[in-house]
Amino acid sequence: MKNVKERIKKIILLMTASIVFITMPGTSISAAEPAPTLQEMKDYLLSIGTEQEFLNDISENRIETLYWMCVGKEVTFLDYETEIVEIQEVNPNSRGQISTSKLKLGVGVYEFTSDGYITGLNVSTSYEWITDPILHWTDAHTFTFDGTKFKVGGMYAESGYIMSGQWLSVDYIDAPATAADGGLGWYLSIAKGDLPNSLTNSGGADIYLIPRNGSSTKAQLSSSMYYTYAHQIAGTSISLSTSGGSVSISGGSYDYQTKIYNY
Repeated sequence: MKNVKERIKKIILLMTASIVFITMPGTSISAAEPAPTLQEMKDYLLSIGTEQEFLNDISENRIETLYWMCVGKEVTFLDYETEIVEIQEVNPNSRGQISTSKLKLGVGVYEFTSDGYITGLNVSTSYEWITDPILHWTDAHTFTFDGTKFKVGGMYAESGYIMSGQWLSVDYIDAPATAADGGLGWYLSIAKGDLPNSLTNSGGADIYLIPRNGSSTKAQLSSSMYYTYAHQIAGTSISLSTSGGSVSISGGSYDYQTKIYNY
């Protein structure tokens, strides 16, 4: 198993490489100071507006990653929007007519600023199976946005299970499988193995967006973002493709749902 601490360090370096760091008087941290506890990290994230529901919905790995990304920066958590949707594993056309599995989708956004301008957005997607799906194979995800206003600075996504309060990682990636100017696509396994039937899979992604215009206001960047979860059902594997500067699910056997976030 890969070292979690090294993984987190790599993610932070990837996703903060394009952030401008400004050292303010009194904000330097001595190397001799002890590392913050998980609760101290949560308290800090709450202090910049992070919603408790969001922290409940993501893993400790992601909480630590977000803490180091945000601490010492000019950053605010905007909001966290969730929606419970239905996934049909037999025939997607029969959704709402026969029994389905329920899936919670969420999108939260951290806004980084400097001198009144937006320097970056960290978009955090989340998903949680409320009822366990029949099939535990590899699912696909896409995140699309206005590529004329933003470019991607980095990403990380993970999938896993929580057992006895501990996060059991199943899959993680730090680069998309498919990318275009206005979108990303990736795959995550939700394999369950011998884990108890009572456990359900969850996970999500952190995607850092950088304004293409370095002196943009929120009003100028106002746009919609789309997080799509596609669940593999019996048949051919899900495929992703690019078209028109974006990413979409182009083939395979699946049912899907999309959460829209308006920035």
